[in-house]
Amino acid sequence: MAWASFGAVAETPAADGQAISRAIEPAAAAMLADTQSPKVRISGGAWVVAGQSHSLTGWVSDDVAVSKVVWHNTRTGLIGTATLSGAGTVASWTIGKIPVVAGANLIYVAAFDAAGNKTRIETTITANATTSDGTVGPCAGFYPAGFQLAQGKLVQPWATTPQPQRGIATRGYNYGTCQMRLTDRAADGLPGYARNDYSRKQPFNADDSAQLIAAGDGSWHLYEPATGRYIRSLSYLPGGDGLAGDAEPQWDPLNRDLLYYMNSEGVGMLLRKIDVKTGVRSVQANFAARLKARWPAAASASTAAEGSPSADGRYWCLMVKNSAGSRLGIFTWDKTEDRILGMADHTGHIDNVSMSPSGNYCVVNVPYVGTTVWPRDLSSSRQITNDGQHSDMAIDKNGDDVYVSNYLRISDPVLKDGDVYMYNLRTGQKTTLFSSYLNGTTTAMHFSGRAFAKPGWVVMGTQAEGCARTSCSQQWAHRKIMVVELAANPRIYNIADTRVSYVDYDSAPVPAVNRSLTKIAWNSNWGRSAASTETYNVQIPSYAIPER
Repeated sequence: MAWASFGAVAETPAADGQAISRAIEPAAAAMLADTQSPKVRISGGAWVVAGQSHSLTGWVSDDVAVSKVVWHNTRTGLIGTATLSGAGTVASWTIGKIPVVAGANLIYVAAFDAAGNKTRIETTITANATTSDGTVGPCAGFYPAGFQLAQGKLVQPWATTPQPQRGIATRGYNYGTCQMRLTDRAADGLPGYARNDYSRKQPFNADDSAQLIAAGDGSWHLYEPATGRYIRSLSYLPGGDGLAGDAEPQWDPLNRDLLYYMNSEGVGMLLRKIDVKTGVRSVQANFAARLKARWPAAASASTAAEGSPSADGRYWCLMVKNSAGSRLGIFTWDKTEDRILGMADHTGHIDNVSMSPSGNYCVVNVPYVGTTVWPRDLSSSRQITNDGQHSDMAIDKNGDDVYVSNYLRISDPVLKDGDVYMYNLRTGQKTTLFSSYLNGTTTAMHFSGRAFAKPGWVVMGTQAEGCARTSCSQQWAHRKIMVVELAANPRIYNIADTRVSYVDYDSAPVPAVNRSLTKIAWNSNWGRSAASTETYNVQIPSYAIPER
């Protein structure tokens, strides 16, 4: 399924002044004197049958009387008439179903008044052909029957290849996966970089028809992940209240058009929401009075830009700070009931907080001091580890919440320095996955456990390898996107080389996976500066990663 692009283009009045040779009644004479064309706009729409039919809604007005609204799909040649709410000077209209075909469907919507004056606007509805393996857009039909991902701790030499053009399916040099450049920041006017925000946050909406991208000026934008088509800005919206800076956008897991966000860095203690199709914005929750009752100096509430709610979007864990940025505490919240479930003081340094996929736990990440897990009511805490490196939470094959990270201290009874591991939030069991210290080398990594519909796996991306020797050789985990099994001695599937030349954090790949583990987004500067970072997507067949 794809995204439909809404928004009227310039209104085009039809030609008038045609000769009328018959006698007319006085009322008809008044109509003839009417030369003003109606005004029409599109306000929304939705898929009726995914990729096959679409609805549209809107408004129409005229100085005398609205007559009718019709539509025409230029791809199929089909035409139809919208349902009007009335026949006065202002009416709403609805088109219940417009059949579409794969590709871009240019739809004309024309409004007529009683005198025959016409105004036509247009919109494009894009439907992607979806194959049985779940691949869409340029990647549809890419994989031959029986395709298998490259498995194991493989070392494949990096190759210098030209940077792909946006929207074109390319075969990964080493691993044969379908890769596509999503963004073209220069063509789309995005300053600095155009990058996936972070591995712990879901960039794809509920049906993978839209993808969030952050630009170098703090603005946020929507793209169509299947094709790389730019949809719209979410920052430069009429009337203000657009997403800006660390707005922490979070997709609703069921409604593909609904996005939650905050003021930058959570200032004001509000959770907002926006319908990304219509641009309609409102406040989902105001925490200010409730938090000030506990912490009078409270000024902001956020995850510190790196957390997420539970997999169903219901439970949230947020950190509270004063206007000087000092931490005051943490709290958990139930979105369904708009109810705070627990509060706890926490004045030490907190890097970020996040809710577990089940919503049963809040994890508080404190680098080099200690990462702790709290039950939903925040009644107690226990320590996961005495550090707080890059991490995410995922669902293991048994349905438990696990914390996945890289251990960089040497005082743990189970873990060794450099171990990549998982910690079961229910049982407290630690399991080593593998060591990241390979033949005298180190590497930086991020994890994405957002594939909630395919438990038992986590995506890992690496960059910025280092070495304790005078020279280092490339190792299997370097500059790569991988899918790692959440088990001892895990299966490892090689997905893509990142093509990252690490300059600074903005050039880090920070991969993020969709819910079904069929799409992975990552950042790459393709060997250039951080400012040239673009977002790339890879699609893999739905059968490529085994179930649990």
